[in-house]
Amino acid sequence: MIIRERLVEDVVRLYQLASDLEVTRFFTWRATVEGIREHTETMIEEERRGTGLSRTILDERGNPIGVISLHKINQETGEATLGTWLGRPYWGKGYNRRAKDAILRLAFEKLALRRVYIAVDPRNGRSLRAVEKLPYARPVAEVPEAYRNACQGQPTAASDTDREANSDRCSDGTRWFVVTREAFARVLKREGDV
Repeated sequence: MIIRERLVEDVVRLYQLASDLEVTRFFTWRATVEGIREHTETMIEEERRGTGLSRTILDERGNPIGVISLHKINQETGEATLGTWLGRPYWGKGYNRRAKDAILRLAFEKLALRRVYIAVDPRNGRSLRAVEKLPYARPVAEVPEAYRNACQGQPTAASDTDREANSDRCSDGTRWFVVTREAFARVLKREGDV
């Protein structure tokens, strides 16, 4: 199991990982214990309402190593955005792809979504390269208006003060990618992971 439901018990471990400035440099929210707790509680509530779905990413021993979330789920249009972050010790080890595969299965199979958008701040070269390597993601020039302020798919700041403090964290040149249900299914079939 690479992902599981978010638990408030994971907050301290996630904070330890998110307290690394290289991990949080492009966040649109502040990484504090309370901020991560509020985000966890918010995502649990959004999942209950059907507007979000967030999972904790786990290593092979079941330890929390990051978070992956579907935001702004719109059942009418069958769309959502996707955001991910991993603790630095887990970068470049395949967790990103495996976590995205797992949550996209939920998006397309359980939630019956048609498209998932991924926003990347182009200043975040690691994240950009990671998304460009996904065989099922393709760049797009336009995204629905409701998603345009997503900036790397991270949740927006909890308060106006946080938004103002972090307003420079998203560049105007956000790069957008889309994963369609059909493209995802083709890749899984080709890779023998149906």
